[in-house]
Amino acid sequence: MGEKLKLPLRHSPEGGYARGEETRKRILDAALSVFAEKGYDAASTRLIATRAGVNPPALQYYFENKEGVFNSCTMMLSEQNMQFLQPVLDKLQEAVQSRVDDDKCTGLLCDLLETMLKRVYTMDNSHDTHLFIAHIHLQQGPAKALRILRDNFEIPLYDAIGLVVAKLSRLPAASEEVRLRVLSVLGLLNIFFTMRPAVLAQMNWDDISPSGLSALIKVTRRHCRVLAQSWITET
Repeated sequence: MGEKLKLPLRHSPEGGYARGEETRKRILDAALSVFAEKGYDAASTRLIATRAGVNPPALQYYFENKEGVFNSCTMMLSEQNMQFLQPVLDKLQEAVQSRVDDDKCTGLLCDLLETMLKRVYTMDNSHDTHLFIAHIHLQQGPAKALRILRDNFEIPLYDAIGLVVAKLSRLPAASEEVRLRVLSVLGLLNIFFTMRPAVLAQMNWDDISPSGLSALIKVTRRHCRVLAQSWITET
């Protein structure tokens, strides 16, 4: 795993600006919305400041420039997602280390996918978050942002899933086959993450209701078990 990139404030939040952390968070939330809507190139620090209800110099005080704001948004999302998923990831790692049976490991892998679905469809700014991350993966922003996302969220997530996939497959965690199977597991969720309008249209839903989310979780858990069983039976 690469070294995690830290993004300290240019200045301490204590002092020149009252309620420093609150102001910083308000700028990041506004920036996330602006970057998602307009993309990195078309977004302006002036618009971000206006949306956040601060003067443009305040943005420079906390983040220096537009690149600094974008990278800090990326770090914020990475840390929030890891905080939400960490309890399940810890259980996955503990299960592998304690050598629990295949069925228990499969259930924990299904639990992780369920937790990710709940994260996606219960967060307030899910649409902006999806668009923002899409910009990063399309390299429509600072190159450093992709490194931040990978080092602080994607690699820890992939590594934890890889431990379980390797156990079920009886293959080394670093093998190409295991890494491809990790991607196949996450592929069960991709359409729900990246094509929400298509999902709603296909299902004739106006939005993802609690019953709709339950249906998504049910089918995802079933497909995850089918995948896991296919790896087990190959051994």
